[in-house]
Amino acid sequence: MIYIIIYASIILQLTATLIAILLIKITKKKFYWSLLVLAMGLQVVRRGSLLYELTLGNIMASCITISEIIGLIVSILMVVSLIGIKKIFTNMRKKIAKHENANQLFLNIVGVIVVIIDKNGTVKMVNKAGCNILGYNEEEIYEKNWFDNFLPSYELNNVRRIFDEYMMSGSCESFQNRNYIICKDGSERDVLWNNTVIQDKNGNVTSMLATGQDVTERRRTREEIELYFNTAINLMGIAGTDGYFRRINPEWIRVLGWTKEELMSKPYVEYVHPDYREKAKKQLIELASGSDILGYECKFICKDGNYKWIESNLRKLYDSDIVIISAQDITLRKEIEIMNVELEKSKQMEIIKSEFFANISHELRTPLNIILSALQVEENDKDDKDDNELCNECVHQTSYHKIIKQNTYRLLKLVNNIVDLTKMDLGYFDIHKQNCNIVNIVEEITLSTSQYVEGRGITLEFDTDIEERIIACDPDKIERILLNLLSNAVKFTEPGGNIWINVHAREDKTIISVKDNGIGIEKEKINIIFEKFIQVDKSLTRRCEGSGIGLSIVKLLVEMHKGKIYVKSELGKGSEFIIELPMDLCDKINEEECRTEVINSKKQKINTEFSDI
Repeated sequence: MIYIIIYASIILQLTATLIAILLIKITKKKFYWSLLVLAMGLQVVRRGSLLYELTLGNIMASCITISEIIGLIVSILMVVSLIGIKKIFTNMRKKIAKHENANQLFLNIVGVIVVIIDKNGTVKMVNKAGCNILGYNEEEIYEKNWFDNFLPSYELNNVRRIFDEYMMSGSCESFQNRNYIICKDGSERDVLWNNTVIQDKNGNVTSMLATGQDVTERRRTREEIELYFNTAINLMGIAGTDGYFRRINPEWIRVLGWTKEELMSKPYVEYVHPDYREKAKKQLIELASGSDILGYECKFICKDGNYKWIESNLRKLYDSDIVIISAQDITLRKEIEIMNVELEKSKQMEIIKSEFFANISHELRTPLNIILSALQVEENDKDDKDDNELCNECVHQTSYHKIIKQNTYRLLKLVNNIVDLTKMDLGYFDIHKQNCNIVNIVEEITLSTSQYVEGRGITLEFDTDIEERIIACDPDKIERILLNLLSNAVKFTEPGGNIWINVHAREDKTIISVKDNGIGIEKEKINIIFEKFIQVDKSLTRRCEGSGIGLSIVKLLVEMHKGKIYVKSELGKGSEFIIELPMDLCDKINEEECRTEVINSKKQKINTEFSDI
């Protein structure tokens, strides 16, 4: 019997030794477990020695003494090792408790609801945030049925159905849902849930973990923004950097007349007036790079074909491709601005007209007074002289007749200009184009006036880089244009000065220039010199006469030829008037008729045009 007991003891202690060795590897605490292994090993040696002595049948007192000494050492080692092992397990329990406290602390400091519900819907855990939002303490929620106590009746069936489906499926995939919950004070909160099922070690579903974010305030804020967006009197919109609207408020539809679908079907720049479209496209590129567009004004096309002035502020939303648009209809403001500009122009025109008519009175009175005075002198002389003396006075009569003729021409020019300008304003003035050699026309006009110009001590030069240039023009009107420009050049060029007339050919146009080195024109008056009734020198004591409508007629005549006229001038250095005529042709060429028309009455036309010098 003793042998069985000793064998069993040895086997048990060997087993305990092996377990202690394994625990050394698992717990990483080698010292205490090593003591236990040593103690177990000494016990095995002790039992083995006793078994050996029994087998030999010579157990002696020395063997028993040694055995007891070993047993005492083993007992001491086991006590020390057991105390250390207790310490190990105590530390492990503390760590576990610490982790549990940390988990609980984490659950309590998060700002979302955390709740665990078992298969029956019973609450097994709820965090502090959940208690605060619901208005209950933990004991009032724990072990209560979630569906029966914390959901409104209209949410119950739908939420329960979703819960049961996932609990039965056993799927570990998370899912979202959104529903209202009832708080202790009877209020309802809108909560967005993230849910996942919990399984035991066998894979069986035991409960569901749900985390919920209270989005009630966010929903209310969104509703307020939505209400403002839809009721704002401004045009509000959200677009992408690709130019397409993503959302618009009803004001866009009311102001422009397009439907929501039409406005969102293509980039909004397609609804911008063509004159502003390129700039709008460039602004899209600027917006994409992060620039803000503030106070941009442009015209938008309405569905009825009209246009509306829209002022817009556009800003890109941070690093996204979203553009926020705030705009307003400023059509009425623009119309008022235009009316104010027109009113101001009307006021200025009235002032100019008053000055014009005052000047016209002077222009009409002066030649008439001179004519009357000359005639009166002639009559008085006739009365005072006898018949013999009258013949001797023929020379004096000739000079009087020149004065009368010149001032008659002045009146004729003034009347002609007023009549023609009135016809142009009313649209009754016509030109008669023919295919003529424009170089020949300009050259003959220059030659016809050269004697008069050079008689005033001014050098007149003509130059051209072509001999012939056939274009469609009215030679009589071309003559009138050049005579007016020559007359102005003579008026404002001192004796000893120069006037140059040049004709240049370009592929698609003919350029005629009349240039002088006279007094020039002030910079601020260059842009208004072709306007009606405008004069550089408005004083009644100016050096040269004139009504201020000659250049406006010249500009209109050039434009009737589909050309353009402009001036380059510098005060004190002279002026250059440049005419550009297109290369157009009529159906029939009648150059000879053209040339004859220019020659006829040329002297009278020159006298008329130069009469106010």
